[in-house]
Amino acid sequence: MQSILQRKDLLESEKANQYLQVLQKFVKIQHPQQKAETTEVQETSISEIQEPETVPEEDVITTKILKSAPVGYLNTVKNILDFLKDNHSILSWTPEGEIVYKGQRIPRTNVVNLITDLLRNRKKSPSGFKEFQTALKEMKIPATYIVNRKIFKDNTVKIFKGKCCNKT
Repeated sequence: MQSILQRKDLLESEKANQYLQVLQKFVKIQHPQQKAETTEVQETSISEIQEPETVPEEDVITTKILKSAPVGYLNTVKNILDFLKDNHSILSWTPEGEIVYKGQRIPRTNVVNLITDLLRNRKKSPSGFKEFQTALKEMKIPATYIVNRKIFKDNTVKIFKGKCCNKT
């Protein structure tokens, strides 16, 4: 490598090119395993870049929900999502993640926050919690899906022929 740099008959750019070629060969010999790992990472990156273009918006929200859920409750989250998708006529969400309750979009809500709230005991509930709670009760969501017990204890709601009223 030093002999390349000391040659007087080569231009500086040619010296740099030859030096880099020798250096790359040296690095490949020293670390042959890294090349295989790098190739795998590059292939994965390319496929990940292509996926978001073909993934429907609903799946983007579902992915966000799964990523934001506690690791220990991934199966519970999948059950909740399946349950909500089966009852999509009562409760669904927009591509932006706002909930739609009985065909009406509830502004400033986030289905990701609402679903993860089912799995965590928090002091403050996210925006749209009351409508979400009412919809869950109307759909008769299994209690085993709910980790946050405050959801059914606080502010109990009964449904009478499509109207809501607080139980006193």
